[in-house]
Amino acid sequence: MNISYWPAYLDVEALERVEENKARFFSHIQNDDRFAFLRQDAKELALAGRNGKTWAGNAKTVYLIGLGGSRYGVEALFGGERSFDSARLVCVDVLDELLCDEIKNHLEHDEPSDFVVVIVSKSGDTLETSVLADEIVFNAPFFSRIKERVLIETEKGSSLANKAEGLGLRIEYVSSDVGGRFSVFTPATFFVLGALSLDTDIIAQRYSLAESEFTCGELSPLIRAEVLMSKEFEKIYIHDIMAEAERFVPLSYWTRQLWAESLGKVQSYTLLPTVSPLTRDCHSVLQMYFGSKPSRAVSFVVSEHDMDMSIGRASFAITEAVTQAHKDHAIPHFIHMLEVAGNGDTATYMYREMVSVLYTAWTKGIDPFGQPDIEEYKKHAKEIFNKNIN
Repeated sequence: MNISYWPAYLDVEALERVEENKARFFSHIQNDDRFAFLRQDAKELALAGRNGKTWAGNAKTVYLIGLGGSRYGVEALFGGERSFDSARLVCVDVLDELLCDEIKNHLEHDEPSDFVVVIVSKSGDTLETSVLADEIVFNAPFFSRIKERVLIETEKGSSLANKAEGLGLRIEYVSSDVGGRFSVFTPATFFVLGALSLDTDIIAQRYSLAESEFTCGELSPLIRAEVLMSKEFEKIYIHDIMAEAERFVPLSYWTRQLWAESLGKVQSYTLLPTVSPLTRDCHSVLQMYFGSKPSRAVSFVVSEHDMDMSIGRASFAITEAVTQAHKDHAIPHFIHMLEVAGNGDTATYMYREMVSVLYTAWTKGIDPFGQPDIEEYKKHAKEIFNKNIN
């Protein structure tokens, strides 16, 4: 994966600040067990992926019931690395009665060997996930027919774990020390990626390579963070992640959550991450971006193009034109150039983004873990929900 900046001088100035800080930051990362997710055993990840593939067999569809990082990490890697041989991923994270009925219809009438259902909740008591799991799986009259095709991912001792153990369901335990947005490079996530028939060996190898590059002094994630904290960005309040292809849209949402939940805890950090699918937003909000010039910087997530195909040539032309237009309107931006799908380069991007966020948090004295204000709303939602149970 390559990353470039405009204006180009931004990364030169940022490099000077990184040189001053890098040794202390590396020490901070290496000596704190909370950052162990940056040092996972690639062989263990690959093995988890192969185990997931064995368990799912030739499943054509994976239904993933879960919210936030528990869902975004899987969907982001799936979008970036899927192929024609991959299973279909259906993410269920909205309380939509019609969608629930459609999925239940499939689970009741499709061959169980054609699908698996994965229910992910680290705490085990996320309200939305609990309600969806009860409605679609646990309380369904056909539950006994599909129970062998159900996987639970939660931490040990949670209410969901206890329920799954009582029902004899398969459980992959997740670490209570790793938040959802940082859990993408863990065995539990790779188990699901394997169930989706992704090449988890390659993804694990690219994760390992990104880790090795970082350990040996790869500074691009730190430079990116310094650019976003530079004087040039002091009056910029929107960090727009523009996904060139549909497969990168979930990756953009994962990026948004990573930056927002990790850093959005102090009033001094006001860079709001947003998501813009490039082709669609060229025909909706791009006029406003250029015409009224809201305070905005952009990260383009693009890939190599097959110039022998008209779609590839059109994508290249549109991306080149839009990035040039941002230069013409003096809008600072990054370009993340990923390799073609299936090479594991999505893992490189995700690893580096996590490092960028952690470096920003370290620089600004922000605890990147937890989400205290979100926990408050979740508590109140459960109280209101329980009051209305007949």
